[in-house]
Amino acid sequence: MRKRIIPVAAIAAALAVPAAASASVALDSTGHGFVGKGDVQTVLGYNNGQMQGAAGTLAFGLSQPVKQDVTQTATQVGVQSGTQAMSQDVSCTINGQRQTFHRDGERSGSRIGSREGSREGSRTGAKTGTISSSVAYDQRQRNQVTGFNLTGVKGDPTTDLGPLVWDDEAYKFGTYSFTDGFAFGATTWGDWDAAPGENPADCLNPGNNGFVVNDLSNVTTAGGITEDATEDGATTEHLATYGGVENNGPASLLVNSKLLATLS
Repeated sequence: MRKRIIPVAAIAAALAVPAAASASVALDSTGHGFVGKGDVQTVLGYNNGQMQGAAGTLAFGLSQPVKQDVTQTATQVGVQSGTQAMSQDVSCTINGQRQTFHRDGERSGSRIGSREGSREGSRTGAKTGTISSSVAYDQRQRNQVTGFNLTGVKGDPTTDLGPLVWDDEAYKFGTYSFTDGFAFGATTWGDWDAAPGENPADCLNPGNNGFVVNDLSNVTTAGGITEDATEDGATTEHLATYGGVENNGPASLLVNSKLLATLS
C-alpha cells in the first residue's frame, strides 16, 4: 500500500480530539492527556502485578480511518452514419416545346464526434501515529502506577491507503459532440420521371441530337438527413485526479496495538 507522510500538526488535529468513550481517557487537541490504569489493564488482560511490571514498556498509538476521493475523466470517439434524401429537377425548351424531368435519390455518409465522461472512486486506509507516554504514580500507594500521562504525537505519522475502488467501473458519458457535418458519398439515383419519348439528356446534352435548347434549368436539392445511432469507438482515459485525504470515522487510541478507546 502507498504510504504518505502527514505532518504531526495535521495528525494531531485529526486524531486527538477532546472526548473518548472511557471516562478515564482524556486527550486534548495536541495528543496530550491521561489514561487510567484500569482501562489499560482491562484491554491487555493484565493482573495488577503484570500491569505494574509492564507499565514502562507500553506503546500508545493513534489510528484514524481516512478516505481519498478520486475522479477520472475520459474521452470517447463515436461514428455516426446518416442518409440524405436528394432530388433533381431538369427542365428546358426544345424546339419550342417545354419539357420537365424529376428524379429522386439518396446518398450515405458519416461523421465523427466525441463525448466526455467521468467516474468516481475512492481509496480508504488509516492514518497512524505514536504517542509518547510517562507513567503517573500515586505516592500514597507506595508508588503503584495509577495511570499514564500522554505527552503528544511523536515522529512522523503516516497514511496507508488501500487500492482504488471505483463506484462503477463504467464511465458516465454525456452526449456526443460533432464538430463537422456528414461527409457524403455519391448519390444513388432512381429513374427519371419523364413523359414517353422525352429524355433529360436532350436538355443536358443538346449537342447530341442537334436540338435547339433554351431556358435550361438543372436543380439538385439536398433534403433531410436521417441519422443512425452513433457507434461507440475507442475510449481514451485521462489521468485520475486525487482529492485530499479526509477523515472517514472516529479515531482510536491504541495500547500495544489493541483498541483502548474510541475518540469522538
